Amino acid sequence: IGAMNIFGSEVSDFEANILYEVLPRDRDGDYLVFVGVDGGGTGTDCLVRIVDAEKHAAGVVNLDDAETGVVVTTHCRTGAANANSVGFEQALANVSSAIFLAVDCALYAALRDKSEDDYDTDDVEPLVSHAWVGNQDTESLFERGTCEHEREFLVITKGGKRKRPRWCGYRYRFRLAGVALGIAGCDSPAGQKRWRDVLLTPPGMVPRGCAFAPETLVVENDAVIALARATRGTARGGALLVAGTGTIAFAVSHAGTRARTMGFGPAFDDPGSGHWLGTKALALTAKALDRCYRDRGDAYGEDVYIEAFDAPAARRVTRAVLMKLGFAVHDLFESEKLRDARREDLTRWAYEGGPAPAWDRVASLAPILLRESEHDDCGMVAGIIRDGANALAENLVVAIDRARDGESVRDEKTPFVISLVGGLFNGETRRYAEEVKRRTTALLRRRFEGEGLKDERYVFYEDRASRTCGDVGGPMAGAVAMAAKAFEEFEERRGRKPEKTVSAVSRT
Repeated sequence: IGAMNIFGSEVSDFEANILYEVLPRDRDGDYLVFVGVDGGGTGTDCLVRIVDAEKHAAGVVNLDDAETGVVVTTHCRTGAANANSVGFEQALANVSSAIFLAVDCALYAALRDKSEDDYDTDDVEPLVSHAWVGNQDTESLFERGTCEHEREFLVITKGGKRKRPRWCGYRYRFRLAGVALGIAGCDSPAGQKRWRDVLLTPPGMVPRGCAFAPETLVVENDAVIALARATRGTARGGALLVAGTGTIAFAVSHAGTRARTMGFGPAFDDPGSGHWLGTKALALTAKALDRCYRDRGDAYGEDVYIEAFDAPAARRVTRAVLMKLGFAVHDLFESEKLRDARREDLTRWAYEGGPAPAWDRVASLAPILLRESEHDDCGMVAGIIRDGANALAENLVVAIDRARDGESVRDEKTPFVISLVGGLFNGETRRYAEEVKRRTTALLRRRFEGEGLKDERYVFYEDRASRTCGDVGGPMAGAVAMAAKAFEEFEERRGRKPEKTVSAVSRT
């Protein structure tokens, strides 16, 4: 496919870390390098895993388990990758730099002496640009996709004097097997082609010593790599519901048919999103300050009008919102003068930046309602949570139905995987996720009951990051799994028929 135009770091604000390293120092080794990129709207995360090529060929590599083949894991975070928000040139610089630094960090981890410090770009010469140690003439450790490194080390005597490097007799070969990118805002084939075109140099124009010549390159939307995490890198036969500041539902059938719902943003109400919940919290606060709001008086949804002074839930939410925004709440419900002052503060906060507060500022209030719902089983807050969960579940099932497009549940050989991701599902309360699961299950049964749908035909995926290999999960781990899957399919087309890499999956 040619070489990637990745030649160095182009950003100053980044964080690169060695998460895990157990590469054997006492024998020759062949290794595969897999790179996964989660290019989001607020930041770009690149995860690199170096795996034992021999174990991979034997089919015993688990991308989440050091004991089955992973020898190095590194991570780098740079700025946003959504070209719609930061511009294409800046997005490209952030993605390119994240890849460069994460791979460079991985090679440093693999080739350093154990006594050396952690990775620091101020002190370490980039490995992917120049040979680090040894007698190599090449300008790059990745020459047309592979690099070979002969291990040398300095002998230090008891007196502290250094002798010249001694050849230890071991050789390491690293093969850049696959790169997968999930880019926010890259929703169309045209957008994916633009990224591929700018990232790749045609095969006939690859310079000698090119640093990045991967055997496979995958460019997708960031929702696809999140789904890949739940589906062992295939990104098929599953659905993804993202609930953060905004929401989106994305589904892919076993045959590869795709469908999505929501994703229009807060301007379109976006029910169930963090912005929607934050707006509900603000509305409840305003009504409490006015001493007038509607509460659901019992589990049957009958509306009862009561004063805010008599509603503990309303008082707790109001206090939490005002404290979150930095306003004093002492004696709030005993002093009408103080309530009037808080009304002015709240209005000023809402409109100081324009006609409406920033989306993320409103969404930051959503956890207040989620926490309160743990104590409010049948009141208004619980009703808000149920309404939001119902909206999310309905849109998720619509996406699943559209993606299946006539496919029969009876014909599916493997379960359909449903993954819930995003800040609203990963926070301190699990009630929202459980409510969405419950409602989704009920809707699926109702929608497909004529096809004999059974509960075991669909499963909810839970991303429990491994306690080894750097404890990394999420979309960037899905991108690595997708890179490994693309490499395996590429090898099969070439007739090598490698065994499949395993990506750990936990289902509930």
